Order: sequence, then C-alpha cells, then structure tokens
Amino acid sequence: MGSFAKEKIFITLLIMVLALSSLWSYGQSIIKGQWQEEPAEIVFEERKIYVHIAGQVQTPGVYQISPQDRLFHLVELAGGATEKADLDAINLASLLEDGQRVYIPEIGEIVEKGDGRININTASQAELESLPGIGPALAQRIIDYRARYGSFRTVEELTKVSGIGEKTLENLREYISVGP
Repeated sequence: MGSFAKEKIFITLLIMVLALSSLWSYGQSIIKGQWQEEPAEIVFEERKIYVHIAGQVQTPGVYQISPQDRLFHLVELAGGATEKADLDAINLASLLEDGQRVYIPEIGEIVEKGDGRININTASQAELESLPGIGPALAQRIIDYRARYGSFRTVEELTKVSGIGEKTLENLREYISVGP
C-alpha cells in the first residue's frame, strides 16, 4: 500500500473519530436533559416610590412612580396641571423621593412653609439648591447622605456631608431645620 493510500485512510479514520466524539457528546447532553434547558431568565424587579401631589393638578393624591421619574412625570400621572397652576413656580425637572409631598401652587399664590425654613430631611434637590451656598452637586450629596445614613437628627449633623464645614453650616443655620 502506498503512502497516499495510508494518508487517505488516516484522514478518514480521524474524521470518523471526530464525528463519533461529537455524537457521543451530543448523546450525553440528551441523556442529561441539557438539550431541553433554556438559559435562565433574569428578571429585574423595578423599585417603586410613593409621592403625594397636591394643589393645582387634575387629580391630587398619592402616586407610585419609579425613582428616576421627574416632577413633570408625576404631574402627567395626576391628570396634568389645572389652568390656574403656576408651573413657573416649581422645578418640573426635579427628581422625586419616596414619601415626598409636592405642592403645585396657583398663579399668584404665596406658599408659606411653616417657619420658612427648609427641612433638610425632606427637601427636594431644587429646595436644597435654593439655600445660600448650595449648588447642584452639594444638594445631591445631601440627598445621597440621607439615602445612605437616614434622616439628620440635628442641623449640626449636616457637617458630615462632604463639602459642608462649620462656616457653611453657620450661613445655612437660619434657613434650615430637621423638624416636620
């Protein structure tokens, strides 16, 4: 037998071994039932928050929304603003927080806030930014701190937020509270 014939036989045997190996592997997966299994389906449960909207909206009340929703989403859920609503008095792009209450004022309405101080435990991003010396980044750090550690027990605890020192706290003291 010539060398060409030997190579031909060798290649044929090699192909047969590979084919039988593949068939054996496939048979094993059938026996184990793996061929019927589909990849596990991953389900992400989206977290929801509850926000109360009052004032000049069609249907005031408590709504369940996603944490990434903005105030304008909530106004839409509440049926939209009434004709009397002063939408320029609020920040429709502000993010909302679980348990927050949002009030949509009437045009020309002066909104009283108790003693006029902003509660740092419930203030929105926009409310925090209205404080002297608090910009968007610092307001977000205050919100992040609250989310991580819970409510502030004292006004002085605000100094635990990165970027707020004693001097900043003194400038804020007359404008903020931790109470209801």
